[in-house]
Formats: sequence, C-alpha cells, structure tokens
Amino acid sequence: MRYLVLFFLSLSVLAGRPTQFSHIHGYVNKECPTWDIKRFERVEKYFYFGVDNAKKYGYTYAFPIERNGVDYIWCALVPERGIKNKACNKKIFRNSQRPFEFLQNSAPDESDVSVSFVNKEEQYNEYLSYVRETLVKEKSEDPNVGAVLEILTRYYLQVLTDTYPAQDYAIESGVEYRYANQRTLGELDIIVYERATCDVVALGESKASSSKNQHNSLMKAKDQLRRIKNFLDENL
Repeated sequence: MRYLVLFFLSLSVLAGRPTQFSHIHGYVNKECPTWDIKRFERVEKYFYFGVDNAKKYGYTYAFPIERNGVDYIWCALVPERGIKNKACNKKIFRNSQRPFEFLQNSAPDESDVSVSFVNKEEQYNEYLSYVRETLVKEKSEDPNVGAVLEILTRYYLQVLTDTYPAQDYAIESGVEYRYANQRTLGELDIIVYERATCDVVALGESKASSSKNQHNSLMKAKDQLRRIKNFLDENL
C-alpha cells in the first residue's frame, strides 16, 4: 500500500510540473507563434508515414517515393555534403541544373495514391523544390534525410491529396517537448493544426526505412507517439 501511495504521489507531482514546447530551428509561424500544451487538447488522430510500400507493413500513409529516392532528394539538397556520402548516386552531381537527369527514362514512383508526373526526373524535381522552399521559409539549415520525408508528408497531405486543406490547416515539424528546464523527452515529426484556432488536431511520425526495416521502424514510431500521448494525458 505504501508503494502504491508513493506512486500516485509521484504522478501528481509530475502532473503539476510546467511543460515546454519549442521549435528546434526557432521557426515562428506568424498565425500561431507560440507553443503550449493547451494547443494539444483536441488531438483527434495519430498516424504513421513511410515510403513506397509502407502501408503493407501497417503504416497509415505511404509517400510515393522509393527509399533511395529520399536519399536522392537529400543529396541534391545539400550537394557539398552529399558528394561525400556513399548513399548518394554520383550522377546527381554531374549537372547542377538537372540533378535527376539520369532518371528521365524512369517511371514515377507510386504508392497508394496516383501521380501525374511524366517521369521520375520531373517527380523528384517537384519534391526537391517543395522541400527546399519549406526549409528556406522555416530557416532550417543542415537538414538530415529524415527531415526530407517529414516535409514531404506535408506535400502528401496538402498537395497530392486534400487530407488537410492548406487554406484551413498548417503542418509543421521539429517541435520538441519537455518538462520545464529538463531534458527533451521527444520531438514531433508531423503536427497538423487548424489555422483559425491554432489547435492541434493530428500528430504523426515519419520513417524513411527500407523494406527490411519497415517493421522495426514502425514499432519505434509507435513508441514515440505513445510517449507523447502519455505526456499529454498526464499534463492536460
């Protein structure tokens, strides 16, 4: 009984601690400039994003791109780093104006949604442009491969599909959460919120994994979303 009382006392202490949310790059959306836990009172959906055939492994959504395609986008995005990386196809660096020229005779990648690109070169150019514009807008420098897919999930949800129409919803990535003045407990990959109220309505995790790693990556994504769910349940 004593240990049970101590357990519930510890929970009550945790619940009373102030929480903090912050964007890892310091980006501030002018419509909804501040982050606090009250914005998470209306989360209705949690989802998982993968690549290619990810839905076969249990992901909610699969972005129409192969796993190495995510690498290609990253390589063209940061050529000074990419040219030294073994994962980067060196053909990307032959022509800075057409990094994906070698893909002009390849069919576009598809997943659970159809795409209307002429070829894979056009498709990857479109993806690269969208990612680059987003990074510039949010003043995010030195992105990793995972950040590329995080941004492409927005393209899926608001351009390829009308899941969360851009006129009504905004989507951000890279918001950390913690107890005040404590270490970071986690980082949110995908945050969907209403423009009118700033209320968050959905949270997601994205994993750019190859087929052989899809299952393990999904388990990790589920753990990450379970952690934020528990954090919100304990503090709201």
